[in-house]
Amino acid sequence: MRSTRQIPRNPGAGTVLFHMIGDPHVPVLSANRQSKFSNDLSGGLLPTPTARICVGDFSNETGGNINDTTNDNLSKAWRDALPNAGSIPFYTAIGNHDIWQANRTATVAAAAYGQASLNQNIDFGLCRVLIVNPDSVPYPSDTTTIQITQTTLDWLDAQLAASTKDCIIVCHAPLKNSVTDPSVDNVTIFDSNTSGFFVKRVGDADDAYIRTLLGNRSKARAWVCGHTHNHAYTASIFTTQTVGSRTIAHICCPVLYYVTPGVDARDPIWSVFVEYVAGSTVNVYLRNHAAGIWDGIDASRVTTL
Repeated sequence: MRSTRQIPRNPGAGTVLFHMIGDPHVPVLSANRQSKFSNDLSGGLLPTPTARICVGDFSNETGGNINDTTNDNLSKAWRDALPNAGSIPFYTAIGNHDIWQANRTATVAAAAYGQASLNQNIDFGLCRVLIVNPDSVPYPSDTTTIQITQTTLDWLDAQLAASTKDCIIVCHAPLKNSVTDPSVDNVTIFDSNTSGFFVKRVGDADDAYIRTLLGNRSKARAWVCGHTHNHAYTASIFTTQTVGSRTIAHICCPVLYYVTPGVDARDPIWSVFVEYVAGSTVNVYLRNHAAGIWDGIDASRVTTL
């Protein structure tokens, strides 16, 4: 892993560029944050990504009636108003706030967002993106834990086994023991060892089964997630994780909404551009939309994983 001051370019021969958006919670995302984000995207300073991918919590606590589509419609309207929305495909993982207190499955949420299936295998030429979702969260006793069913994990295993291309896996929650920094700038975060803030198979105590699955499949190249509402200067958000005898890139996207633990209008507005380069290189670029700069710890503009 290394960090330098390179900035991303438009995708071309040998590269695919993904704009990864962490936890926007659109219905409760302030108008000020929405406009600064959109204005930066339309300012002519950013590359045009191959696709935009939300890593979950696209909407926000849609209410007890699954037929109440108000918040879903707000989220879709925001998505469709983003610059170049008509030419840049948009996909979303399903987070706990997309189904929390809604008494609906992730399948219903995915359909509400216009996605054809719960889990998705999307071919981008040089690589594939596999979006892996929970079927539900164990509400009401637990509103945060992202549990993946055996059926979905069997699907993931089959997709990885069949793929001849590197695969970037998108799931709302991180692997356990990945994002571990207790605080940045005196802001406590939900690290990935906190109960409810790491992914696991339904019924398991940890992510050991998922790590074994990833370790057994050589085409699993990266795990991209969100969920922790972390500060972007958290040192472990862009790192590698050991899975079996291999390592994979682990990218925990900083939040577009507010940094934990609460709403603070001073919080920066970040998203991440992930560049896949033929030959299995993954470059990660942090964009500070409020400041209009490429950002990072110690002024590093790219992390290569």
